[in-house]
Amino acid sequence: MKQPLVLIVLVLMSLSIATRAQESDVRIGLGVSIAQNLIFVSSSDESFYPLGYTAFSVPIMLTKNFRIEPSFSALTHSFERTYTDNTSRTNSSSQLRIGAGLQYLFRNLGGAENVMAWLGPRVEFLPTTYKSKASTPSSPEITTSQTNLILGLAVGGECFLAKSFSLGAEAQFNYISIGEASESGSTAPPTWTDKESFFNIGTAITARVYFN
Repeated sequence: MKQPLVLIVLVLMSLSIATRAQESDVRIGLGVSIAQNLIFVSSSDESFYPLGYTAFSVPIMLTKNFRIEPSFSALTHSFERTYTDNTSRTNSSSQLRIGAGLQYLFRNLGGAENVMAWLGPRVEFLPTTYKSKASTPSSPEITTSQTNLILGLAVGGECFLAKSFSLGAEAQFNYISIGEASESGSTAPPTWTDKESFFNIGTAITARVYFN
């Protein structure tokens, strides 16, 4: 329930600022980034795969030196295993990535007006749903849900190839906290409690287009 509310708030904030941007010096645009991220796959075999996938963002330059950037991305996965007795099991998962970063901008690097660097904190929520079901009629569908949290620091640089278009790159230093899992569809109560976290260093390539 909290995750859709966070997304709605971010969208409303972006629309409100976009409306005001037409009458002020605030600049707003659309961004895309391709990053390498740590993806939680399965706690049963402790498998984790670094996968790159695209995230969309709304860069908003509040002043010449401050930018806020809400972002959103999604990843889905499906897997089916068939056994020699002709039974099968189907697994599927989906993960959203909802976050925002605040960046301090260092302009005119080396005297070049079209080059700048930035540094700032970032927070992201990753609500994840995992479903598993066997083909036998008596088998229930088991659904596991959890929300992971990323607290990070990002540093990057970008070059404006035109007044409204920039290309850049960034490095991310992320603390990833794996949330508590809740399970439905299983009759067996959980007999343990997990506490898990990671530290991840990653990179991303970014492109941003501004509308004003």
